Amino acid sequence: MPKKYVEELIEVVRKNQPDALVSGRAGHGLGDYQSLGDMEVPHHNVKGLWESVDTTNDSWAYAWYDENWKTPKQILGLLVSCVGRGGTYMLNIGPRGDGSVPQRAADALRGSGEWIRRYPQVVYGAGPSPWQHALPWGDVTTRGNKLHLAVFEWPRSGELHLPGLKNKIKSAKLLTSKESSAEIAHKKVSGWSVFSLPVGAPDKLVSVIEVELEGEPDVDPCFAIDPVVDTEILAEFSEVSGAKLKRNRWMEKFGEWKHVNQVVNWQPGGAATWEVDVLVPGDYKVALNYTGKGRLVWKVAIEGGEAIQNQQNASSVFHDYRIGWINFPKPGRYKVGASCIEGDTQSAALKGIKFTPLR
Repeated sequence: MPKKYVEELIEVVRKNQPDALVSGRAGHGLGDYQSLGDMEVPHHNVKGLWESVDTTNDSWAYAWYDENWKTPKQILGLLVSCVGRGGTYMLNIGPRGDGSVPQRAADALRGSGEWIRRYPQVVYGAGPSPWQHALPWGDVTTRGNKLHLAVFEWPRSGELHLPGLKNKIKSAKLLTSKESSAEIAHKKVSGWSVFSLPVGAPDKLVSVIEVELEGEPDVDPCFAIDPVVDTEILAEFSEVSGAKLKRNRWMEKFGEWKHVNQVVNWQPGGAATWEVDVLVPGDYKVALNYTGKGRLVWKVAIEGGEAIQNQQNASSVFHDYRIGWINFPKPGRYKVGASCIEGDTQSAALKGIKFTPLR
């Protein structure tokens, strides 16, 4: 709408409900908060007031052909990610023409809602993660001097690794409901906090660990390679040289939006480089997530250390391609770069890198 009509609309809202907030989608910078693109959940913390707008499947209204319903765990993953990045999550429902909600959508909403009832402190009134991004096993929200670790991938090793926390830990509890918890042991190892856990996850959806700190959270947000769980780091967190970081978005079906930040326009010597912290030295399997045409040769190198390369096929769909094993000889900080060095390098679009510990 032209700006003058948006101003009139906002004036009507203010007159009738002074406490209402107007969405940024009103346009012309006149909203009270930012509304991101459809189905867009940011991977890094975003300042200010904002929301992410999503839907229970791939369609915004009811669509008889769309049965791709989000599971309760998927909904919780998106919800906790939004809170962890500093925003809120608005979830759309597409009812049938008679007003009824499809059963699978209702089941997913009830399942995620029951989890929120058990752990409201993870979501309601919670602050963003001091790590400023997700962690390999899940995500973090805050409340004063407390961290709430939402563990989506339960480590089978019996230990959960939390990098970069500088505070002293007063207590760590494994929550089983809003009121019930059990103390768990913890220790510091080379700057990492390591929590001792039962072998099985206590919650079938997402388990929660509450960590009370001495003082407000003080964290080094550097990406860290988990010694147990796969670690995926997106290209948008890399330092790019001799190439270009580009944002891309597209619609796959009516209403289903996809968003990706990718490294493209590779020049000779170009690289996407990440700084990572390693706790457990040794060999890690490396995979790159990319699209392209034909066969591409990729190189992954540790600054001042080992370099590996591999020729792999490519397709128009983002996919993980195995590059090889790479060795981190000792604990500490490393810079790891990825480069497309042969083939149709101008078609190559890099989405991220993944490290898997050799088990």
